[in-house]
Amino acid sequence: GWRWDLHGNNEFVLERQEFRGGQLQNKDVALREVHHVVFAGFIFINLAKDPQPFDDFIAPVREMLENLAISEMRNYWWKAIPVKSNWKVAQEAFFEGYHVPATHPQLEPHSADFIYKPTPDAKPDFNHWNVAYETYARGHGRFFGKKTPMKGNVRAAANLGAAVSTDDMIEAMAARLNLLAEGMDAQVLPEDVAVVRSLKGKPIPEDSSLGAEYVKALYTRAAMQQRPMPKPTPENIGMWGGEIFVFPNLMILPQAGNAMIYRVRPDGNDPDKCIFEIMSTKTYPAAEKVPRAIMRLVTDLEDPEQVYLIPRQDLGNIPRMQKGLHSKGIRQTWLAVEQEKIILNMHQELDRYLLDEI
Repeated sequence: GWRWDLHGNNEFVLERQEFRGGQLQNKDVALREVHHVVFAGFIFINLAKDPQPFDDFIAPVREMLENLAISEMRNYWWKAIPVKSNWKVAQEAFFEGYHVPATHPQLEPHSADFIYKPTPDAKPDFNHWNVAYETYARGHGRFFGKKTPMKGNVRAAANLGAAVSTDDMIEAMAARLNLLAEGMDAQVLPEDVAVVRSLKGKPIPEDSSLGAEYVKALYTRAAMQQRPMPKPTPENIGMWGGEIFVFPNLMILPQAGNAMIYRVRPDGNDPDKCIFEIMSTKTYPAAEKVPRAIMRLVTDLEDPEQVYLIPRQDLGNIPRMQKGLHSKGIRQTWLAVEQEKIILNMHQELDRYLLDEI
C-alpha cells in the first residue's frame, strides 16, 4: 500500500509510526534516482554516478533521428520474444544486409538461387552490393541502400526487362513491398502498398520516376490526413529500408512515417538468453485515436500467428549461432570488413566500457 509519485517521492506509508521509531521521513524511502534523458520518444538511462553528457553520446545520430520523425511515432504493435542467445549475438544479425539472400530467399529469389542452386552461368545481383555502411563514435552506426525497391528501384528489385509498361513496374514494386508488409507488418504497411497501386493508369512525368511519384503520393496522403512525416529530403528518403543503430541495443529501421524498432536486452543473468523486442511504430492521422501500447509476450518463436515470417526467419538462425559459439572447436570469428563493420564498432565500444570499469 505504499505509494510514490512519478518523481519518486513517497506519498504514503501504511502505519508510518511503526518504522524507524516513528521518525520515518519521506526522503528516507524516496526512490533511488538515476540519470536519464528523454529523446526521440525514448528514455535513455545511465546508471553511472557521473555519466558522459548525453549530447555528446547521441551527437553522431541525433540529426538523423530528429529528421525522421521518430519522436512522433507510436506503437502499432509491440512484442517481446525470448531467444536462446546472448543479447549481442541476437542484435548482430540485424547490423548488415549480407544475410538476406540466404535467410530471406523470398526477398532475393535470384540471389538465393545462386546460393542454393548454383549453376555455371548464374550471375547474382545481391542487394547488399548496394548497401552503404557507416560507423560513428560512441558505438553507433547505420546502413542504407543506395538503390532499393522502397525508393522505387523496381528494375533491380523485380528483374524486369526494358520492354515493360508503367503499370507492370508499379505492380512489381507493389508485389515486392507487399512481401515486407505481409512478412513483417512493420516499416512497410498494407496502406503503403495501396499507395503504390493507386499510381496505376497515371502517367509518370518525363522529369520524374516511379520512385519519385510514389514519394509524392505518400506525402500527399499524409498531408490530407494531417499525419506527421519525416522531412522529405534526399537524406531521409535515402534511409528508407536502412537502419540506425543506437548503442548499445537499439535499432531503428525507418520508412515513410513508419519504423520497425528492435530492442534487445539480457534475460536475467543467463548469458545464453535474451529478450528480443519488436515494435511496429507509425505516426497517426490527426483524427485517429492513438492506441495504448501493450507489450505481448511471445510463447512460441515458431508460431506464425505470433511471429511474422521475416523476423521468424531471422530469429530462427540465432540460437544455432549461439550454440556454435560454445563449440570447443571455435577459436575466433572472422568479421567481414565492410558488411560487418557495425558489429566490430559495437564490440570496440563495449571493450572501452569494460576497460574503464577495470
